Amino acid sequence: MELMEAIRTRRSIREYENTAVPEADLRRIIEAATWAPSGFNKQPWKFIVIRERAVIERMVAEVRTKLEEIAKWPGAGGNEKGVMAMLKGFTVFKEAPVAIAVLTCEYVAPMDKILAKENFSFEEKFRLRALPGLQSVAAAIQNMLLTATEMGYGTCWGTGCLIASEGIEKILKAGDDWHLVAIVPVGVAKVTPKPPKRKVVDAVMEIR
Repeated sequence: MELMEAIRTRRSIREYENTAVPEADLRRIIEAATWAPSGFNKQPWKFIVIRERAVIERMVAEVRTKLEEIAKWPGAGGNEKGVMAMLKGFTVFKEAPVAIAVLTCEYVAPMDKILAKENFSFEEKFRLRALPGLQSVAAAIQNMLLTATEMGYGTCWGTGCLIASEGIEKILKAGDDWHLVAIVPVGVAKVTPKPPKRKVVDAVMEIR
């Protein structure tokens, strides 16, 4: 499969066959992630491969518990049913034979050290830096998705689960220096959605 074909055929898969993913295939997918660009080549990422169903179920329970808490927040407006309806989308990883938790550590470049000494708000620092460490990890995730697609697997870039990141990190024994940024399920797709509409190039590109 050529790269452009992988880009065009990649889908967010939410239903998977109960087919095991060989370790060699998982290693290839994660190797692709490690070749992503990263600021100062710091490679601020770690990947935890989760196959044990008991661990998966504990992670799902953690998300459910957090949603139950959020449903009681004033901002939820009493719409408990609507909040809990998010559970399925936030825990797509439970549908796949394997899930990959993607974690990041603190990214500090020379400019970050300078900015840390100034009394900037998060918004001001974001304007100046736009989270380069997180951008690096995002590039690694995209490499994973495209490589999995090329290999015939489905994936889904899952971030809804981050509402329960603290609890999930404890379940995974991630360590104090590592923070969850996504969970990517991997498996043979049971249902492949039709391609969504995309904006045409002329609508998003400017040449100056």
